Amino acid sequence: GVLAALYHRERTGEGQKIHVSLLASALAFQAQDFFTIHNLHRTFKRPNSGIGHPGNGAPFGIYQTSDGYLSIAMNPWPKIIEGLGDPTLARYNDPQVRFDSRDEIFNELQKIFLTRTTDEWLERLLALDLWVAKAQPQTEVKDDPQVKHMGLFTTVTHPTAGDVTVTNIPIQMSATPGEIRRPAPLIGQHGPEILEELGYTAAEVATLTSGKVITVQSAG
Repeated sequence: GVLAALYHRERTGEGQKIHVSLLASALAFQAQDFFTIHNLHRTFKRPNSGIGHPGNGAPFGIYQTSDGYLSIAMNPWPKIIEGLGDPTLARYNDPQVRFDSRDEIFNELQKIFLTRTTDEWLERLLALDLWVAKAQPQTEVKDDPQVKHMGLFTTVTHPTAGDVTVTNIPIQMSATPGEIRRPAPLIGQHGPEILEELGYTAAEVATLTSGKVITVQSAG
């Protein structure tokens, strides 16, 4: 985004505003997953391990509830104990003990989280100002109100697959807003166009095609 804006400034002398959110970036990094979910109708099972980084201690992670998942960040341990309603967790009060015992703690907390729904846990834990949020399945992300508001998914028409859902451009630019105008090309679809831009004549391109030097699949 910054490089595109600088290039635009060099050409026109005009600056512009760039907006990139963490949400849009996170979806863009999962573009292949979302394409598979919405167009090939396949889903991915969330792994059992809830702690995603070796430097994070308990309770950081994603936990399964009775009807879904929630994500919990680092929080004051006394509030965790209060929110979960289990005073025996006080044996992990020491931060080093919590780090060294994080797998044990994760398994113990997981059993507790399974006793309530996601909404019940959110109501209970957010009331204590804990950093916790619903962990949405990828299949539900597209219908999230904020995702819809930001236009983070779009539809393009593919010549053989029909209408396909794809993640949109995560970078919003005030003067040169980008958009996804074309689907993924067929094999060699733009080969003749590129060769002609490089100086090949239409006759030369036809010779290369008929001689099977290049392969061209037509979208027509």
